[in-house]
Amino acid sequence: MVVSGANHPETYAQSTQTAVRDFGGNIEITCSVMNVNFFPIAWFKFEKDDPTKTTVLSISNKLMVRNSKFSLRIHVENGTNNHILKIQNIQKTDIAIYRCVVMCDDANSDANTSADVELDVNRPPVISDASSPTLVNAMEGQFSRLECYADGFPEPRVTWTRENNGILTTGGNFYRGNVLRFYNVTKDDRGIYFCNIVNGIGGGVRRIIDFRVTFSPVITVSKIMYSHREPLKRNLDVQCLVEAYPTPKIEWLYNGVVLPNDNHDYKIMENTTAHQFAYSALTFLKIDNERIGKYTCKAQNTIGTAEVTAIESIKYVKTRIVTCTGLEDFGNKIKHKTASPEKANHGANLVKLVTKSILLLENIGGKVVGLANDGTITNLTIWKLLIHPKKPFIKWDHNYKVYKYEGNSLT
Repeated sequence: MVVSGANHPETYAQSTQTAVRDFGGNIEITCSVMNVNFFPIAWFKFEKDDPTKTTVLSISNKLMVRNSKFSLRIHVENGTNNHILKIQNIQKTDIAIYRCVVMCDDANSDANTSADVELDVNRPPVISDASSPTLVNAMEGQFSRLECYADGFPEPRVTWTRENNGILTTGGNFYRGNVLRFYNVTKDDRGIYFCNIVNGIGGGVRRIIDFRVTFSPVITVSKIMYSHREPLKRNLDVQCLVEAYPTPKIEWLYNGVVLPNDNHDYKIMENTTAHQFAYSALTFLKIDNERIGKYTCKAQNTIGTAEVTAIESIKYVKTRIVTCTGLEDFGNKIKHKTASPEKANHGANLVKLVTKSILLLENIGGKVVGLANDGTITNLTIWKLLIHPKKPFIKWDHNYKVYKYEGNSLT
């Protein structure tokens, strides 16, 4: 750079306007001045981030700083004064604008002639404090953004990716830029995002950001209609999976009333999984008439509440195993004694079960008063014959009413 004035000396810097070095390296910046006469030559250091912070390094042949990394050498050749400033073991603090000034008139700084050299240092990227933190909360349906900035030279390049190569809000799985914007946040946007920064120096850096979306609970249940005809021989599990953030409180309701956690008939287990999922299971250890009803899973957090009926009803069907291959009608209204009787007359009042086979009986309530041949049968309970699941070949009419048979007598 050459600067000239009518009555002033010419000044030029023999190094380039921008000089780049590696950490720990050295540099010599030469300021060459022609026709200097008796004007003093000075070196100044201006901070790049704040030019008001200025350090006078040298004036004429005198070094003004006590720092071994700076040295000054003056060489005059063919009427040209060369003031050579040497900087050793370059560090980040040496990044600045170095200005050579011919101080022509102390009273009028505009009359001074100068030339600048900008010194930068090759350095790997360092994430700036202006970047988003590692945990960011956003609300469903609102606007949000993730920001990532870095210092380094050459200027760092910032790209965004998502865990498991997921799709970004921009529509692809890769985005270049400092700011990733979410114009309408959904719960599908939640997850881990990566801010990847490189500039060719070193291996680059990455910031991992956990983007959490607050939303009201969404419930999925193993919805069943349960009918139980035999005593419970194994546990019955009803599962409730809740997707929500913040973590919801999960309750089980029985006919609209909250179930306590401890009971000899059931147990409740809860667990929180990754990515804002919570899990609860209602395990029945016993089912009887006291447990008949509707069971609902309810979840609530600070955003909202949801509930889903997991069991519409538990119908407990009291059963008995009896032996029968034929029917004997005391009232002479049924004529058959076969393994697959025809539809019986609903008016049959006293029926004796004979021989052996496995059936199920459902207590449908009601009483019939009658007397067997031996005079021992009175106040009989009405039962309904059901198809045994392991005996599909038995074709009983489900509307047929018979009496429970135990031992050698009807009860």
